[in-house]
Amino acid sequence: MKDMKIKGICIFITVMLILVTAVSEGVPPPAPKIEMASVLHNYGEVMQGERIVHAFTIRNEGTADLTIEKASPD
Repeated sequence: MKDMKIKGICIFITVMLILVTAVSEGVPPPAPKIEMASVLHNYGEVMQGERIVHAFTIRNEGTADLTIEKASPD
């Protein structure tokens, strides 16, 4: 009888470990995900010395903080 209880407990623990492993492998870790409506903007013809401005909208659609460390007008 005691051996049956120990076997039952061992089987239960094994099944639980398998279930926890299977569930945790399917969940991606938190990560940022940058989303932009457009990544390019055509200013058309611009006269020398003319000031031009355009605002790009950046959204974080991820599950962790998004950090932008550097941006340049290339």
